[in-house]
Amino acid sequence: MHQHDKTITLQGIADLPIVGQRVMLKKASPDDAEFLSKWYNTKAFRRLFRLSHTRPFSVDSIAEGLVQKNNLLNTLRQIEWTVWRKQKTSDTLLPIGLVNLVDINQIHKTAELQIGIVSPDDRVAGIAVEASFLAMEFAFKVLTLFKLHTFVYGFNHHSQKSTVSLGFTQEGILREQYWDPYEQKHIDLYFNGLLSREFWKNERIAKLSSRLLGRDITLQKSVSQLPSVKMYSHNRQQLSEIKVLLSKSFSDQKQKKRETTNQ
Repeated sequence: MHQHDKTITLQGIADLPIVGQRVMLKKASPDDAEFLSKWYNTKAFRRLFRLSHTRPFSVDSIAEGLVQKNNLLNTLRQIEWTVWRKQKTSDTLLPIGLVNLVDINQIHKTAELQIGIVSPDDRVAGIAVEASFLAMEFAFKVLTLFKLHTFVYGFNHHSQKSTVSLGFTQEGILREQYWDPYEQKHIDLYFNGLLSREFWKNERIAKLSSRLLGRDITLQKSVSQLPSVKMYSHNRQQLSEIKVLLSKSFSDQKQKKRETTNQ
């Protein structure tokens, strides 16, 4: 890498896109507000991703919230990514969901992993797994976390099964811990955890990530120089190409919306 790249900060890496074979994670920005508003105002998505989102969300309120979050530099308490899927029939990307690391604790080296994929087809085609692997790789290699944990709603058996298949251990059930505003009752929460030493030794993650990402994400246990991580070593040309691709993708999304509105 170039000499000037060695000065890149942890925050700088967190701001970069994370590129897989079929999906890309991009730090959420006000540009994403339009489709985020659509997702958050869809009951089916809210019920699986975040039950507490019951009030309507406007495009402007989401954009304003993302501006405020992005102005909190060098805190790294929470990282929100939008998930983009590469299209087979065109050179554009399609936004398909969210992946977040929240409650990042730099003292205890822990964080909560959240993932929400809009289409059921993307949840079962390995897309959600690939997006999860990109976030897990970032968590353990870049943030050097000791443990990741997840909460899964008790009724979401598919998500719980998928979480365990990713290497997490079900550590307990929080009985009737959370209020479900749609069913008007308290529901259970599964609590799952994945320790870093379990991540490094997980043969299934090694094999599956090699197939889905083209690399074994469990190989490198530590990162002495953060910019040396291959997945974040974007040169200026690569970043320029990604920006052009995203710009074209946003334009296509707006064009589709205009066509739908005019019909």
